[in-house]
Amino acid sequence: PTVEPSEEIYYLDGLASNLFVTEVPENVRIRYSEINDYYSVTSYTEIDGTVYENIDCVIPNVYDDGVHGLKRVKKFYHSGLNYKGYYNTLTISEGIEIIYDEVGEIAAKEIYFPSTIKRMNYCWSFEYFDKEEHGNIEMITRYYNGTVEQFNTIEGFRGTTSMISDTPFKVEFICLDGIGYFEFYEAAWPY
Repeated sequence: PTVEPSEEIYYLDGLASNLFVTEVPENVRIRYSEINDYYSVTSYTEIDGTVYENIDCVIPNVYDDGVHGLKRVKKFYHSGLNYKGYYNTLTISEGIEIIYDEVGEIAAKEIYFPSTIKRMNYCWSFEYFDKEEHGNIEMITRYYNGTVEQFNTIEGFRGTTSMISDTPFKVEFICLDGIGYFEFYEAAWPY
């Protein structure tokens, strides 16, 4: 019998190398946080005059800017409320721990959230989209790559956005073993 050589798995701040996603889509910008010693990523549906429509986007979870070295991407933002465009699918890679922006600002037909999320912004603002400019998306299907029990451990936080109401509403996430519900609050608009 022959033995095939296998790639040795190593870990970078707890993330296994076989889960590394290194490709950075052209509609994604990455910045380094000196204070936290990790990278934050921002995705756009419109950037530098280019509108991204009907695309699939995978958010990287490790990055090397040539200055700070190979480090984890731990925080995800999306900037889309004042722009055009939309995703067919948006995949936020395993290892990302914080979803900072209002989840409702993401114009996507399907969003795949990682099981590694620890914190997610409470605020929601999708109803303010000009739907024609964002692919006439009426419903977003949200997937979570973990169990309902894991999903229920995600901490909500408000970020810097003010809320219109103290009364939350629930939004469903399809988990590996059922449906998880996260409470959101309507974001005040304009900010």
